[in-house]
Amino acid sequence: MSRFVRQRLTRRAAGVIAVLGLLAAGSLALLPAPLAAVSGCFGSGTTTIYFSNASHTTVVGRFTSSCSGVCTGSGQVTSFYEIAILQCFPGGGGT
Repeated sequence: MSRFVRQRLTRRAAGVIAVLGLLAAGSLALLPAPLAAVSGCFGSGTTTIYFSNASHTTVVGRFTSSCSGVCTGSGQVTSFYEIAILQCFPGGGGT
């Protein structure tokens, strides 16, 4: 096999590997994100308070999920949080 043919095969193989890598990376982007990462809420009937650090001194986000599962709130989602459970009654009402 000539050197020219080997170079063409090597370039083609590199191109195929690059395309497969891009397809794999693109398919990972389609995986669903956890609910908390998307909205800041955990489940329904909860209030989640996010802090800037492990000492929980500065609140940076607050999200409430109603008993019917509607998430409202604002701020930053971090790995430092506390969750309070709301009291939900049958029929979706709560306090």
